[in-house]
Amino acid sequence: MSLPAPLTARVEGTGANLEAQMNGWLMWGLILPVLLVVAGVIAIRRRNGR
Repeated sequence: MSLPAPLTARVEGTGANLEAQMNGWLMWGLILPVLLVVAGVIAIRRRNGR
């Protein structure tokens, strides 16, 4: 529920804000392609009648 200690401690600084944004972009940059690939594979398998 509550934020982890490092996040709550460093919310004020713009550096911490930028760092959190970069981590968020990195996370989505890794998760989104994986989700797209999985969805594509499932769609192709279904279209092939499997």
